[in-house]
Amino acid sequence: MLMRIFLIIALVGGLAAAGINLFVVKDKIVTTVKERDDFHTERDKEAEDKRKAQKDAKDTHATLDKTKEELTSTQKERDDAVTEAGKQKQIATKVSEELAKTHRSATTPGRTSRPGMVWGSRSTKSGRSSRS
Repeated sequence: MLMRIFLIIALVGGLAAAGINLFVVKDKIVTTVKERDDFHTERDKEAEDKRKAQKDAKDTHATLDKTKEELTSTQKERDDAVTEAGKQKQIATKVSEELAKTHRSATTPGRTSRPGMVWGSRSTKSGRSSRS
């Protein structure tokens, strides 16, 4: 009979241990599994965000390189245009000065371009004026 009592106590203790495991340990296992899944989901999301950020950075860097090339090209074209404009300005100034000089010499009476020749008169080889 003592043996039966110990057997019943052992069975009740075993059922109690199984019940505790079922309720207490199961909650801990479920919580641990949920935390693990959340961690993996968050890790995957961060990896995807990192990949997108790296792709955006790469695209931005490519755009920056293209913009730098365009800027360099544009600056070279501008410098060439400024140089050409300076040359054209010098030429225009020189031509303007020559024109003014020619205009002054053409409008100044008594000024000659060749020795013995007066502006506005035409002479022949004989020395006579053709406008007499």
